[in-house]
Amino acid sequence: FLALGFAKPHAPFIAPKKYFDLYDPAKMPIAADFAPEPTGTSPSIRSNWDLFSVRKGSPELARQALAAYYACISFIDAQLGRVLAALDKTGMREETIIVFFGDNGWHLGEKGLWGKTTLFEPSARVPLIMAAPGVSASGKVSNLPVQFVDVYPTLLDLCGLPRMEGLDGQSLSPLLRNPSAKWDRPAFTWLGGRKSLAVSVRNERYRYTEWPGGEAELWDYKVDPGETRNLATDPKYGKT
Repeated sequence: FLALGFAKPHAPFIAPKKYFDLYDPAKMPIAADFAPEPTGTSPSIRSNWDLFSVRKGSPELARQALAAYYACISFIDAQLGRVLAALDKTGMREETIIVFFGDNGWHLGEKGLWGKTTLFEPSARVPLIMAAPGVSASGKVSNLPVQFVDVYPTLLDLCGLPRMEGLDGQSLSPLLRNPSAKWDRPAFTWLGGRKSLAVSVRNERYRYTEWPGGEAELWDYKVDPGETRNLATDPKYGKT
């Protein structure tokens, strides 16, 4: 077992120049709901402390930040490529399970936010890629909601190890074989401490969030991927 941690694209956005040369800031598309600073009434709205913490953003600065963020991602892609090349060189690729994941999502100017720790989709959704030789459908994508607590039971399953009782997660091996397999489990995201814990639940179409102060949010990603219309108080969505 080998665990590798890559620090980018975490702020500050620093990478070798050749990766910055890949992206022209002038061509970076900024978010449709971009704002110079965090805006909105959701409890998820918070101050920016990773980027634009001492000055407001602007479309020009936002495009520069996006180009830098993408440069850092390409830098890490290259480092991951070195790891995969080593597996190929040693002949171990076909007997190695690879799991790639990020610890959180990151706002890139949506609603004026730059950073993590919100219960909006850009922060709560994370990268997760799994490759299991002889099992996973190569290059396929599943749009079903899964959780990081599913990773450990998946590894137990793929390695033929005994199941452990009391785990909240469930093996993802059926989805690795068939990304469209039946899957009726939602994904949960928690934010805050024991005395002020907010919880968000996501299924294939909706996200529902409850805050300690009593506020609630319901987003319908089929018609509103940008989370602009809170449906929690709409009687038509009571059953949902």
